[in-house]
Amino acid sequence: MENNALMHQRLEPGTKEAFNGYVACLHQLYLFGAAMQLKRMGYHMTKMN
Repeated sequence: MENNALMHQRLEPGTKEAFNGYVACLHQLYLFGAAMQLKRMGYHMTKMN
């Protein structure tokens, strides 16, 4: 999913923008994995006022 989104950005390989896009994708994958693990452990999201 994230790889597809990264490929559609049409970033020039080897540029600072491409690196920043790659790091942003890795960050999103990390957050997704953390959310999956927390859900597996029984945590759930609740709205805070």
